Amino acid sequence: MVITSNLILPFSYSFVLIPAKISHYDPTAPYADFRSANAHLPNLPFVATFTPAAAFYSRNPDYWLNFSFSGRNDSWLIKNGKEIYTGATVAYGIDDLPDSFVAVIDRWGFGKLDPSVQTFINNCVPLYEAENIGVVQCSQ
Repeated sequence: MVITSNLILPFSYSFVLIPAKISHYDPTAPYADFRSANAHLPNLPFVATFTPAAAFYSRNPDYWLNFSFSGRNDSWLIKNGKEIYTGATVAYGIDDLPDSFVAVIDRWGFGKLDPSVQTFINNCVPLYEAENIGVVQCSQ
């Protein structure tokens, strides 16, 4: 059996040896600049809607604002009350968060939050805002 590669047949992609020089990003894919938000984080408990990106560009979030990624039960993301990627404590609502905190909220995640949480976040003090992302400081 012969396995061809994209070196011999560049349009078959049956077995890739060299990377393709095309973009696989979909223009409708959510994007938020977590890197730019990092510079605006005071030293307070840190809450995020999308913990892997927040952890990669700044520090591990202390809390994750729980929402369903798929619209179904996403309980597989939670083990022992912690989010599986960063170990952030799962917050199911505002009552599960500390009295004062800073939150990095991306537009996609914000749209999936419970409306009562959205209202609370909208009343927080904005520290930074860019396309599809914001940093807010909240107090209860």
